[in-house]
Amino acid sequence: MNKKPNDASSPNDKEKFEVADVFRLYGQDYRLNNPLPSDHIKVMRDIQICRTAALGGHIEQCDQYRFERIAYNSCRNRHCPKCQTMVKEKWLNDRKAELLPCGYFHIVFTLPHDLNPIILCNKKTAFNILFAAVSQTLQAFAKEFKKRYLKLLETAHRKNKLIFPGRTATFESQVVFGQLIGSLFKAKWIAYAKRPFAGPEQVLEYLGRYTHRIAISNNRIKSIDNGTVTFEYRDRSRDNQVREMSLSADEFIRRFLLHVLPSGFMKIRYFGFLSNNNKKQTIPLLRKLIDPSAKLPEKTKETIIEIIFRLTGEDITCCPECKKGEMRMIKKISKQKLNSS
Repeated sequence: MNKKPNDASSPNDKEKFEVADVFRLYGQDYRLNNPLPSDHIKVMRDIQICRTAALGGHIEQCDQYRFERIAYNSCRNRHCPKCQTMVKEKWLNDRKAELLPCGYFHIVFTLPHDLNPIILCNKKTAFNILFAAVSQTLQAFAKEFKKRYLKLLETAHRKNKLIFPGRTATFESQVVFGQLIGSLFKAKWIAYAKRPFAGPEQVLEYLGRYTHRIAISNNRIKSIDNGTVTFEYRDRSRDNQVREMSLSADEFIRRFLLHVLPSGFMKIRYFGFLSNNNKKQTIPLLRKLIDPSAKLPEKTKETIIEIIFRLTGEDITCCPECKKGEMRMIKKISKQKLNSS
């Protein structure tokens, strides 16, 4: 990989660093040296052009002092560090409006790390099996989660739905898979249910941090310099302290792309009374049956401007120059062609 020197356009001249900067500086080299699936290329491109002229936007002007600024459109990719906060807040508002007047339990299912090699090569199949196994397990009152997941995994293997990197469908791969299944049956799997310490609203806040989490947030990136990316992480294996790690740009991009979900894969799913086909009828009925007099949560109707103000205390409509005027859109900007380099 060619190392990119610092220059006037380098992100090191800015106070803040972004995943998009890594892709702009080193993404082209990475794509040339590492064949990637089309969905990975799309994620990289979307993040790279998010809130740039490539997506178009509009010009805003202060209604008092004529100060102008450009606001570019977002890519809205679910892996983009810039685009998930608003999506998460809207999701939380919708879910809070569906809460029932009763206690909730938080149920967790995990998979052993031994499955990582198979999952990384078969994300969509393996994740769908996870949802199916959990659904069946809950319906069977939390019995036999391990047995159900491994049975579904064996079925996928028998139907040749699994990919094994570096191996073909030979007798050797069959033996290796059989040995893995045997060791997984012996391993301890974790599935537990606990009553949350706080109310269901706080549980939703907790879940929102996971359901809309991306590989790494921009504020964790501390520097990008001469082919090296330095970022913060929390060392949970030792003292839970925040430390810094430096990786080559290639390794940083490789690790980021490990978190890319298959195209079209639904990572949040609703079952039972919360399923999209049922909840308009079932939620009012359940509320009536549980406690007709309970005060029901109302769906919060917030604009993006209101959400940003609630989260940051910043009024993005206020002119940053005079602090008095209101920024108003005066002109739309068309999309501009992205430089292929």
